[in-house]
Amino acid sequence: MESITYWHWWILAAALIILEVFAPGAFFLWLGIAAGVVGGLIYLTPALGWEYQVLVFSVLLPQLANQLGWFSAEVGRQPWIVYGLMRTSEAIS
Repeated sequence: MESITYWHWWILAAALIILEVFAPGAFFLWLGIAAGVVGGLIYLTPALGWEYQVLVFSVLLPQLANQLGWFSAEVGRQPWIVYGLMRTSEAIS
C-alpha cells in the first residue's frame, strides 16, 4: 500500500470517466473527478500516506459534493419571486 502514487489515482480517474460514457449517471463521473483530485493532491504532496488518500477520497470529497448539491438545490427554491427584482420579504402573501 505504500507504493500508491498519483498515477494510480489518475488512472482510476480516467477509467471511471470512461465508464461514465458507457454507463451514464453522475455517480461514476463524480468518482472520476474525486480520484483526479486525490491524484493532484498526491502530486503536490507526495509524502501523503495511503490512509489520508482514502480519507480524502471517501469522506471529504463526498461531503463536499453533498454540500454543493444541497446549495445548488436550495438556490432558487422560491419560484414566485423574480430573481434580482423582488425580495423574499416582499413576496410573502
